[in-house]
Amino acid sequence: MQITMHRALSQLKTTASRFEKEISKSRFIAITVGQTGTSNGRQVADVEREIRATYDSVVDLMRNYTALKLGIIRANSGVTGKTQEVEQVELNGKKYLVAEIIAIQQFIVPMKERLLAAMADQLETTNNHIERTNARVSNDISQVLSAVSNGDKTKLTGDQVDALTKAHYANNCEFAVDPLKLTEKIRDLRKEIDELTVAVDAKLSEVNALTVIDVDIL
Repeated sequence: MQITMHRALSQLKTTASRFEKEISKSRFIAITVGQTGTSNGRQVADVEREIRATYDSVVDLMRNYTALKLGIIRANSGVTGKTQEVEQVELNGKKYLVAEIIAIQQFIVPMKERLLAAMADQLETTNNHIERTNARVSNDISQVLSAVSNGDKTKLTGDQVDALTKAHYANNCEFAVDPLKLTEKIRDLRKEIDELTVAVDAKLSEVNALTVIDVDIL
């Protein structure tokens, strides 16, 4: 796809803005209570579809930003599909300009880190909420049994206690709505960022050590 530099610069700015807005409002995990089949008043299946669509949208925005940013850099460096004389270096099996690698370090990696932080924060917050709620549900079972037995839990048989306990848990415990399998997403993205950061730092150090420049200084 070919676009003008003016349009590319405009889309770059718009894409960065959209990314920040999406990250700030996006939901990557939700909560459902008991056997309601709903999350915050909506069907779990609908919430799962929305979470997947939101994640895909954020990933697409990062991909588009990367393509625009690196495309602009290559164009400003005079690189076209027919260009041969501009020196490029290899990073993770692909050829890049040094300026592109610097852009990856300064712009692309931070975007990935932004997504990682958002997902990790939501996962931790959700898990903590579920843990606190379910602990309270567990503590409440004694009161439930007491209410059902008019204050004398010894009147209840073992089967009755088991049935009431299971019903109480089934109706009141919280569970994560996690179609993305967020723990795995976070682990994989963290690994990707770490590997990319190491590769970029190593390549830039190598380039800086081997590159000789002409300067006019006193």
